[in-house]
Amino acid sequence: MPDAADTRVDWPRFKLVTYSAPTGIPHGWDAELLAKGAPDGLVCEAQDTLTLLQDPGSGPLVCFGTAGRSEHLCLDPRTKHAVHILYGDFRPHQIQPEVVGPAHLVGSSLDQFTAMVCAATGRFPFDSDLTAEAHEDEEARDERRFNEWAQRC
Repeated sequence: MPDAADTRVDWPRFKLVTYSAPTGIPHGWDAELLAKGAPDGLVCEAQDTLTLLQDPGSGPLVCFGTAGRSEHLCLDPRTKHAVHILYGDFRPHQIQPEVVGPAHLVGSSLDQFTAMVCAATGRFPFDSDLTAEAHEDEEARDERRFNEWAQRC
C-alpha cells in the first residue's frame, strides 16, 4: 500500500523565469523582462527565450510565454501592456506561421500580469479537499483554506 507521499499530487507552482542578455531583441524592448523575468504558472508557461513578433495591428511584441499551442503572451514595448496574441499556421498547407487577429490586453503591466499568474497558481487547486485530513472538522478546514489563500508568491 503506497504511503501518503506517494499519492500526493504535484500541483503547478509559480516561478519567475529569468533571461540573460543579449536576447537579440532590438531597442532595449526586452529590458523589463531582463530585469524582472517572466511568470510561469497555472495560466502561463514561460518560454526559454524571448522572441520578437511583428503584429500588423499593434507593431512589435516581445513574447515571453504561451497559454496554449498557438497562444502567445507578449509585452508591448510601446504601451508596456501584457497582451495575448494568436500566432500559428491555421490554414491547411500553410508553411509560415502568422499573427491572426488583434492583440488582446491581459494585463495593464508586466507586474500586474505576473501578480495575476501568481494569484491564480497559488489558489490552485481551488478549495481542494485532497490535502484535508479525514478527521478534519469544519473549523480546521476553514483555517487550512484561509492559510492556503494567504500564501504569497
